[in-house]
Amino acid sequence: TAPVVSSGGTTPAISMAQANSTTDGYLRSTDWVTFDYKNTGLFAQTADSATVTGVTETSIVGSGVGSLTVPANGFDVGDSFKAKIGGIMDGTSNGDDITVNIYSGAVLLATTGSFALDSTTSNGWELELDFTIRTVGASGSVATNGNFAYTKNTDKKVQGYCFQDTQTIDTTASNTLDIKVVWGQTGTDITSSNFTLHRIFKQP
Repeated sequence: TAPVVSSGGTTPAISMAQANSTTDGYLRSTDWVTFDYKNTGLFAQTADSATVTGVTETSIVGSGVGSLTVPANGFDVGDSFKAKIGGIMDGTSNGDDITVNIYSGAVLLATTGSFALDSTTSNGWELELDFTIRTVGASGSVATNGNFAYTKNTDKKVQGYCFQDTQTIDTTASNTLDIKVVWGQTGTDITSSNFTLHRIFKQP
């Protein structure tokens, strides 16, 4: 019975074609990677990140389950993703500054740029990100929106910064998401406890 094919006879040769958009058949391992990637939940952080302090740019992403990597040619036009990461920020004084950078591999997708903070002591922070693939190929493009927020000491109100950028990425290669932080001074620190990445739209 199709898609299994027999040559017939007492010692038949049994075969199966490779599946494509018009033919039933078997899946290659690369097809499985693409199929598995369509799961909407892509990554969940399960351990606190390293504490980032000082003026060296460092990843704020902790270890977890799933993957932050999209395989080569895994993007389609319109693919959209939502990421949310948060944790604790400590030791800032009025005027201390922080920069949050969002990367795909070595490509800087978007950045808050350096911006000044109010005083905060062991208070929560959160970063929400939205990504949409605009074009694919060696010179593909992705649009990124972000919102970084934290709680101030003085009145416990939330304050933050919104940002947006569109950058060129190579979708014919694998792409790995990372979020990095760099401080403008020493004596301040930040850590993340939760980070999730979901695909929220996939072209049928």
